Amino acid sequence: MFLLLIAIFGIVLFLVEKFIRPLKKSHPAVLYLRSFSEIKETKQDWYAHKSENIFAQELCDEYLVVSVPLDCGVMSYAKEIDFLKQQEDQHAKLHTLIMKDHPAAQKYKFWKKVLKLVLLKTPQWLSENILGNVETSFGNGMWITQMTLGKFWSNLLIFHWFEESEHGAVTSSFFKHRYNALIRLILAPIGVLCLALLWVLPIFMKLYYTPRIWLYPKTYLDLVIYLGAITLGWLLNVAECLVFWILPFEHSTNYYKYVRSSFEKQIKERKIEFKVIKEKEYIY
Repeated sequence: MFLLLIAIFGIVLFLVEKFIRPLKKSHPAVLYLRSFSEIKETKQDWYAHKSENIFAQELCDEYLVVSVPLDCGVMSYAKEIDFLKQQEDQHAKLHTLIMKDHPAAQKYKFWKKVLKLVLLKTPQWLSENILGNVETSFGNGMWITQMTLGKFWSNLLIFHWFEESEHGAVTSSFFKHRYNALIRLILAPIGVLCLALLWVLPIFMKLYYTPRIWLYPKTYLDLVIYLGAITLGWLLNVAECLVFWILPFEHSTNYYKYVRSSFEKQIKERKIEFKVIKEKEYIY
């Protein structure tokens, strides 16, 4: 019965998409290539983060390491969008360089390999559906999380999320148009579960590697606050997955500009300096 309902819903989606797609309005998005002529700060200035919540700190460490396979996946399967490929290539190189000797690199080495296996060693149709789903709400999820946990992201991740919010809609739309609504519907739970795993993994990693924190009352207060924050972020992921990945609708340009401007403001506050080399407009 459940499979029958899924099939009926998928067929309705397919027909709706066939009707709406020719009517949809095009959205422009400008991508920029940026460079750091020299990184004057030490590596610590790039990966250091400030948060009183121990699980938020661990989340930051996690993404400083496991972002690389996500970047490499997009870079591998979206070669047609040259500026996107170059942005992701720079992200991967910066994370690898800056986190080379960081303790988190060893701690999350296994999970980085798992993500690399899932995104780069599985069939292309599976990888692209996971990546497209994730990119649909990735930058926005990171933005809403810091609205509840505070501005805890490191300088490197602030720059990364800034560019994610810049190209997220373009990436999502690119992968989305490669597959019909029924395929996106069937595979959507995999992408949603991948994001859920990335949200909750820092809890288990922190409790496993620092068992003494089990004795501190603050640990449980931090855990409750963190669970509330990631639940909000995950619900945003699910909502955007449904509306902007499964259904045939595209993100509003103004929505992405608002999220991008929030990260841009933090870049200026933290005096993260870079040079804009080129810019190019894409339509999604």
